Amino acid sequence: MAAPASAREAAYQTLWGRIVTMELKPGDPLNDRQLAEEMGISRTPVREALIMLNIAHMVTIKPQSGTYVAPMDLKLMRLEQFARFTLEKEMLTHVCKHCRPEHLAAYRTNIQEYQAAGAAPNTPLKTSHMLEIDNRFHRLAFEFCGMEEHFDHMLSTFKHIERLRLFSLMLEENFSVPGQHGKIVDALEAGDPDALERALRVCRGRPILNSVNGEAESMAAMLPLAAKYGTGLVVLALDGGGISDDPHCRRDTALRVAQAAQAAKNLESVLKELGMDMSNVIRATCYLTDMANYGKFNEEYAKHFVSRPARTCIAVKELPFGALCEIEVIAVKNN
Repeated sequence: MAAPASAREAAYQTLWGRIVTMELKPGDPLNDRQLAEEMGISRTPVREALIMLNIAHMVTIKPQSGTYVAPMDLKLMRLEQFARFTLEKEMLTHVCKHCRPEHLAAYRTNIQEYQAAGAAPNTPLKTSHMLEIDNRFHRLAFEFCGMEEHFDHMLSTFKHIERLRLFSLMLEENFSVPGQHGKIVDALEAGDPDALERALRVCRGRPILNSVNGEAESMAAMLPLAAKYGTGLVVLALDGGGISDDPHCRRDTALRVAQAAQAAKNLESVLKELGMDMSNVIRATCYLTDMANYGKFNEEYAKHFVSRPARTCIAVKELPFGALCEIEVIAVKNN
C-alpha cells in the first residue's frame, strides 16, 4: 500500500534538503527506520522517498548492503549547469534590452543583502541562507520577464547543480559572489550583451574534481590539477585497503589527502613567487609523525620531486597544528 502523497513528498523534500546542504554527506548510510523516527512518520513514506531519490540519482540503493547518499554526479551537474546557463542567458538578454532603473535597484539591493548575510556570524543555516539569496538574484530576470514559474520549476528539477553551488559556498566561494553579480548588473546597465554573457559564465559555479582518494597515484594525478586550476575536491575516504568501516580511519584517509594537497599547494606557491618550481629543489628534509606512513609518503614524494633531490627523512613525535608530515626544502634558482 502506497503512502499518502503528502507524507511521501514531505519525506522526499526533507531528505533532499539534507543531502543538498551536506547535512547528509556522500556515502552516509540511510536507515529508513531511523529517518522515520527523526521525522515522526511511518517507514513507508520514507522508503518511497528513498526510491524517488534513487531514481533522481541522489541516493544509491545497494542490494544486501544498504542505502547511501550518492556521490556527486558530475555528468548530471554539467547537463543541469548547461541548461540553467542557457535559460538564464535568454532571460538576461531580454532584460538587457529593456532594463529599467527599478530592475537595477532590485539587483543591487539583493547584492547588499548577500553581503550582509556573509558578514553575519556563522550559524548552521548561514550557507543555505546565502544560497537562497543567490537564487533570488538569478530569479529576478525571470520575474522581470513574467516567467518566474519557469525559474521555480528549474530550481526544483535541477537538484545536482544545487549540491555543487552549495558546496562551492562552503569552500568560501561566497566571497566572490557579490563581485560576480556586480558584473552582471554593470553589463545590464551598459546594455552590453557580450559582457553579460561573460559575467554569467563566471557565476556557473566552482569546478570540482571528483573521486580523489588516498592512494598515492590518485593524489599525484589530481592534486596538481586542483592547484593549477583552483578547483574543489570531492574526496573518497579510501586507499589501497578500500573504505574502512571505522569512521576514524576514513577521517584519517581524508585528512591525509587534505594535508598532501595543502602541502603541495603551499610549496608550489612559495616556489612560484620566487620564479621557481619543484625542479629547482636540490635538498629536502621530510618529517613524519608516524613511520607507518613512510611507504605511501615515499610514493607521493617520488611523484612530485621528479628531479630526485638529496633527501633526509626524520621521525618526530609531533608537528605543529597536528600535521602528519612536513617538508623543508632548499631550492636554487637557475641562472
